[in-house]
Amino acid sequence: MRATSKTIIQWMKMTKIKDCSKIINNNPCPCANKLRGLTLKQHQNRYDEMQTLRQIQVLTEKYEKCKLYDYHFDMTDNTN
Repeated sequence: MRATSKTIIQWMKMTKIKDCSKIINNNPCPCANKLRGLTLKQHQNRYDEMQTLRQIQVLTEKYEKCKLYDYHFDMTDNTN
C-alpha cells in the first residue's frame, strides 16, 4: 500500500490521540483505542465512509468527556 495524502493525514490525527490513565479489562484508555482504530479505517465505498464519520463523531464526544474527567498524558515539556 502506498502512502497517500489522505492516509498521512489519518495517521497524523491518530498520533494526536492520547491515552488516559484508565485501564479497563487490561485495555488502557479504551475510548482512545477505539477512536484510533476508526481514524485509520480504510473505506470500501461512500456509504461506509459516511457511517465511519458518524461513529468518529460519537467516539470523539466520548473521548472528550473522558479527557475532561481524567488527565491524558502529553509528552510536551511545559517546564519553561
